Amino acid sequence: MLWYNFEIYAVKVVRFKTMDGASAVSFAGILMIFIFIALVGLILYAVFSLAIKRSGLRKEISGLKQEIRLLKERMEKKEHNLD
Repeated sequence: MLWYNFEIYAVKVVRFKTMDGASAVSFAGILMIFIFIALVGLILYAVFSLAIKRSGLRKEISGLKQEIRLLKERMEKKEHNLD
């Protein structure tokens, strides 16, 4: 019920009648849309970061980065030894 009341309020804030009767979007409505998009983005970020943490993917990625770093060092040593 709370969400429904908020939705009615949001529609009232977003739309207002101009002199010729046409509805237009106000600054508050545009701001509310940006805030809504930001909240959805934050929620998606939180969900995906928790999923990555729980699956252990973060440790795997850091391990792969370390392996790449070691391989680059070995290649540099080999190139240095060839010179």
